[in-house]
Amino acid sequence: MPLVSLTDVLKDAQAKKYAVPGFNFHLYEDLVAIVEAAQEARSPVILMAAGTCIKHWGPTLAAALVKDLADRVDIPVVAHLDHASSLELIFKSIHAGFTSVMYDGSMLPVEENIANSKIAVKVARAFGVSVEAELGRVAKGEEGESAVEILT
Repeated sequence: MPLVSLTDVLKDAQAKKYAVPGFNFHLYEDLVAIVEAAQEARSPVILMAAGTCIKHWGPTLAAALVKDLADRVDIPVVAHLDHASSLELIFKSIHAGFTSVMYDGSMLPVEENIANSKIAVKVARAFGVSVEAELGRVAKGEEGESAVEILT
């Protein structure tokens, strides 16, 4: 089945009242196991590439591997770029074939984060790609973090 957008999967899930699992992957074997389990469960699935995966594979290879596996099954599969902190990576990933991206500008001043998130949305919409944005940040619970520092 061709890759689908996160928006389409979530609309169906909301209408039919079910959850959609999302999994980060790091290895090809992770992808195979996740897709096989989702196929067996007859569940849509969100395959999320982040961090080390993108560092090692790059967005083009990551998207191609997800697309290849999606083409082998008859369940909805979303190729999601997770926690991208640069617009350049967002744009490269959209071009590579990701159907969903997450812009994480949570370490930036909120005004800059919102402005960048709007740019990501504008570009992604032109390609039918879903966008998630992290406008605040989740506390890491590290010593010395004050309540003011961890509020989103």
